[in-house]
This record gives sequence, C-alpha cells and structure tokens, in this order.
Amino acid sequence: SILGILILAILVSAIPQYHLTMSVFQVSITYVVAGSLIFSGAAGNSFTRYVADQIFLNRSTFIISNLNGLMLLITTVGGILSFFYVLLLFPQQNIVYRFLLIGCFIVLSNIWVVITLLTALKDYRAILEAFFLSYLIIVSLAYYLRDYGVDGFLFSFLVGQLLLLLNLLIVIYKEYPTNSVIDFH
Repeated sequence: SILGILILAILVSAIPQYHLTMSVFQVSITYVVAGSLIFSGAAGNSFTRYVADQIFLNRSTFIISNLNGLMLLITTVGGILSFFYVLLLFPQQNIVYRFLLIGCFIVLSNIWVVITLLTALKDYRAILEAFFLSYLIIVSLAYYLRDYGVDGFLFSFLVGQLLLLLNLLIVIYKEYPTNSVIDFH
C-alpha cells in the first residue's frame, strides 16, 4: 500500500501544480491509516482469537455471522467517532473532503479486521492479489482525477479500499459457510 501511494506521488508530483495537493493527500492518508489501526486493532486481534476457538471447536459456521456483527459495530462506532472528529478538527476543509475522510476511516477500520483474520488463516496470496488490484485502481483513478485535487485523490483511495474490502470478504465468505447473517457472540 505504501508503494502504491509512493508511485502515485511520483506520477503526480512531477507536475508542479499538484505538489501541495499530493502532500495534503499523503498526510491525510497517513492519519487515517494510523487512526483506523489504533481504533480497530484490539477488535481485530480479539476476533482472531475467537475465530481460532471456533475452528478448534469445529463451529466455523459462526465465523461469518460474527464477522458481520463486528463489522457493523466497527462501522457504527467508527462512523460516529470519525464524524465528530472531522467536524471539530477540520472546519477549514470542504464537506466533500470531510465525508471522504470519514468513509476512508470506516473502510480501513473494517479492512484491518478482515486482514487480521485472513493473515491468521495464512491466506497470503489472496491478500497480496487483492492489495495489488486495489492499489492499481487507486493509482490509475487518482491520476485520472488529479484535477479534482485532494478530493479526487481521496475518492480514488476510498474506491480502491472498498474494492479491497469486497475482494477480501469474498475470499473469507467462500472459505466459511454460515447459517446466519449477523451475530454478536
């Protein structure tokens, strides 16, 4: 992911008028990544322990429904917290930037939980392929939307991260059948 952002920075920063825009984008993404890791880290690690227990007990049908429950919780709490965060700390930014920042935070928070689960399952190839595709889309779309400034870059990042999350979820959903949609064990 860092390599993808660096490639984008090299492509766009070669044009002098985008130099400041790229710096603002990189700082924004750095804070969103750090904040989402801090916010969702404990949940992801606890969930991995829960998954290991369910696999040991031959009750893997509970994994997907509880993952959905955890993601709903992360999305709700993360959405509320990030809304107030951007409302209070980014009053000088436009509304599009703030909502894109909230979206990136929520999606990344969910991605960390899903990646922690896939890493625990040792499905490194699926993770690598999903990241490669996602960041290829981010770099391409951001370069195309560069005239929209930071908003265009953040939109590209959000679209790529949503596709990454969906790809990772498809891998997990194929791996584990379930009997229910959502659960909170």
